[in-house]
Amino acid sequence: MDAMITVCSKSPPGGRCKLYIAYADSLAGLLPMAVRIAYAEAEMAAEPPALVVGGRVIAPADAFMLTPEDIVAGLDGMGLSYDSSAALACLQDIERKLMEG
Repeated sequence: MDAMITVCSKSPPGGRCKLYIAYADSLAGLLPMAVRIAYAEAEMAAEPPALVVGGRVIAPADAFMLTPEDIVAGLDGMGLSYDSSAALACLQDIERKLMEG
């Protein structure tokens, strides 16, 4: 498995891209993975905005925007060893703060 969290982002990053970058930075504190932001199409594993963990794209359930629950479900599906409760709480806090503006 690729030990990288990649955010496929537009340049400059807009609302969802900024949210996904914040999610990735938070996940890097919980998973043994580094964060990379891909702005060039040649470097992207998916259309921006996208969050790619360990080489796998985590897809939003509503096909529009990732939620903390989508991310935790995606990580759980990969069989990663991490504290899912802590991850969910941290991601929800980021979502709330960014949505409040």
